[in-house]
Amino acid sequence: MLLAAYAVLELSFNHHLMEVSSAAAPELGALKDLEVWARLISGLGLSLWLTRALLRRGMMPALALLLSLLVGVTLMWHLQHWLVERIVSQASAQDKQMSLYAQQLAPALLGGQLLVRGKPLVQFERLPANSRPAWRALLPAITLGLTPADIQAKGLEAAMNAQPWPDQLLTDAYRRAVMVPIALGVSLLFGMANLCLLASLVAQRCWPGKLAAPWRPPLLFLLLWVSALTWSFMSYAEDTSATAYPELARPSLRASQPLLAPFVEWTLRAQPTWQSSTGWMHDHLLGGYAFHSLPWLD
Repeated sequence: MLLAAYAVLELSFNHHLMEVSSAAAPELGALKDLEVWARLISGLGLSLWLTRALLRRGMMPALALLLSLLVGVTLMWHLQHWLVERIVSQASAQDKQMSLYAQQLAPALLGGQLLVRGKPLVQFERLPANSRPAWRALLPAITLGLTPADIQAKGLEAAMNAQPWPDQLLTDAYRRAVMVPIALGVSLLFGMANLCLLASLVAQRCWPGKLAAPWRPPLLFLLLWVSALTWSFMSYAEDTSATAYPELARPSLRASQPLLAPFVEWTLRAQPTWQSSTGWMHDHLLGGYAFHSLPWLD
């Protein structure tokens, strides 16, 4: 039950974060609240795995749960915080400006008029409905490594001429560009891992004889996990194979942001695969909960 409840929580959060970050004008305050939730929920996911490991070693359940929560939440909190801060601290002025420009390019992206060195970034009108929120949400991260001169889009000139931008505004825009793919990627990985573990535990109950050998349940989980990862990564692979993204944007991102690039690529490919499922969980099982700010962290 705990695994099922956690999977619903994690994947519902994933969908809500996608909704907020892909909006036409994402609220910075809401994104900051969701960044906190991302660390807490992923920490809970790690805690579940640690609890199972400690219980197998004979530790008392209450002590195992308490220790796992302490270690899991603390580790994931600081790990994600360190990763975001590390990337933000190394950002150049050009990176920060590009992230702010990119937030204003959604209309051009939606209209198929966003060009990178004369080539369409993606043929948005041909994208499946499940893929479009991911491209909108990740656009500020996708364009990192490029310069305003690389991009041709209606309205970009006005954004460029609005300088000088306040440094805090530039930093906040860049943090948003970095945080979203990391939070989305991690939440999706943890949600999938716990669904696969849940499926393997159900299989053990249904076929105890066939899975009696100690090595078979871990092998079953591994097979489910690899299959889920492969299916998620490849289902919408065609979306990322078109036009200027693989030719220009992805190489630039990998060269300039090697820590961030894997999160962007994973989320851009896997998120559309789960978009409908996570939306159903969020709307019907979690009642559309908005993951408001936590009072004790204000």
